[in-house]
Amino acid sequence: MTSYTLNIKRDPQEDERDQKKIDRLIFLIFLAITVGVPLIVSAGIDSFYSPIIENEATFMSGYKGDLFALHKSYIAITATSIIVLLFLYKVIFLNYKIVHRSINWLMLMFGIFIIIATVFSPYKTLALYGMPSRYDGAIMYLCYLILFFIATQITYPENSMRKIIYLFIPLVLINFVLTVMNFWHKDALEYPKFKKMITLFLPEGSGLGEGSQLVGTLNQINYMSGSFAVITILFLVTAMLETSIKRTIMFFIFSIISVATMLMSMSTSGFVTLGLLLLLILVLIFKSEQRMKSFIIILVFIISATGLIPFLAQKNPLVWTESVGFFTTSNPFEVKESTARIMDNLFIGPKVEASDNPEFKLPELPEAGYGPGSGRTYIWERTIDLVMKRPFTGYGLDTLPFVFPQNEPEKHAQIGTYTVTVDKPHSMYIGVLFGTGTFGFIAFMGILGMSLLYGVSFLFKKGRIKGNSIYLTALLFAWAAYLLQSLFNDTIVGTSLHMWIIGGIVTAKFLYDDSKNEVGA
Repeated sequence: MTSYTLNIKRDPQEDERDQKKIDRLIFLIFLAITVGVPLIVSAGIDSFYSPIIENEATFMSGYKGDLFALHKSYIAITATSIIVLLFLYKVIFLNYKIVHRSINWLMLMFGIFIIIATVFSPYKTLALYGMPSRYDGAIMYLCYLILFFIATQITYPENSMRKIIYLFIPLVLINFVLTVMNFWHKDALEYPKFKKMITLFLPEGSGLGEGSQLVGTLNQINYMSGSFAVITILFLVTAMLETSIKRTIMFFIFSIISVATMLMSMSTSGFVTLGLLLLLILVLIFKSEQRMKSFIIILVFIISATGLIPFLAQKNPLVWTESVGFFTTSNPFEVKESTARIMDNLFIGPKVEASDNPEFKLPELPEAGYGPGSGRTYIWERTIDLVMKRPFTGYGLDTLPFVFPQNEPEKHAQIGTYTVTVDKPHSMYIGVLFGTGTFGFIAFMGILGMSLLYGVSFLFKKGRIKGNSIYLTALLFAWAAYLLQSLFNDTIVGTSLHMWIIGGIVTAKFLYDDSKNEVGA
């Protein structure tokens, strides 16, 4: 019996050219994600089937409206699917050999533990998709991971790092306008044309709820604050290292606009992130080609940002409370209520007297108050207690509200009220630990640690930062800022998808160009 085999002669040079074409196409999609996904604000309605019967609005089954995460998640999944198909074409048909590094094994491990946690989750559907308004379950985390991996496996066009930084300009300008309007009590949703534009895909007969406000394109103030601390770092580092005077001025102006947006978001997470990173940025003065210029840039930035705080606090004292107030309890811009008014407020409503029956005792409940970090440390402690009960598989990503002890009396003393549902851990790291278990968390931390280690070790080995290394260094510091602010914030697609791409790009550039001792753009 005669057998036939088909041997196709391949031209390695032609395959390499086609691989670069695929890489450019993938990079263009990366750029589209970076500029587009954070800006999408579009109302949508999705059905939610709650795993429990509950009257509390967060837990109830039914249709859930969303402005920020639903359509962003659709685009994220679609873009990731297209990128995966392009990458598979590159590997299968263009003979691309995946570059093997130890970080690849950590990514594989993390992906496996995400899947295991979802399979064994008490709430599998929820663990797969995530809670409404976030959609940050296993599917989205796999998107982050896949994009990070593919970003480490492609080559990049000339000056590509600078292009990525430019793409943040529309995000800064649009959110600055929205934040200023909101800060001065002029909400964008008051304009009929704008409101009609963002409700275009709503079913007929539905609309936005009464009192809806648009503080920005990134969901709410915590995400706005943390993200604009990241963007401030990105533009500030670029301005410090940039040798062109025109570009230095431009990037410095955008760093000031970004820090103003961060302050007007009135959340402490961004302020803490910026303060901690500024200490590390000072080291860059000694790595800059123009040390005096870099020193002047950072000095003027600190003076300008410091001056913005009292200026904005005169309009809203919360600006001071959520920034300088992290270090001090006094607020010179806060108008104190008179003692008489406070006492009146305390006794509004019917007075209730205890029974004379000595056997009757009211339960001793803690007074309402806030624990450290606006109650975050309390949430973290209770979440870690839960992890100890399922250390290996976790509970599945984004399933915390159905596991957290919502009726615990101590909650009243730590987060101010019984009526607030703890629906997220307020920390990416605690969320991953809770969702994927200890082994998944170890793999996750290994990925992040190695991605930073490659960049930091390269910068220490280099002399002065110059040329294309300027923009890559700025992206490295932005990635570090994102990981730092994630100590206090959860992930959502609008703040995280593009940052995972940047993390992958930074890892790839420092990994593969380290041996050349020169980082390209």
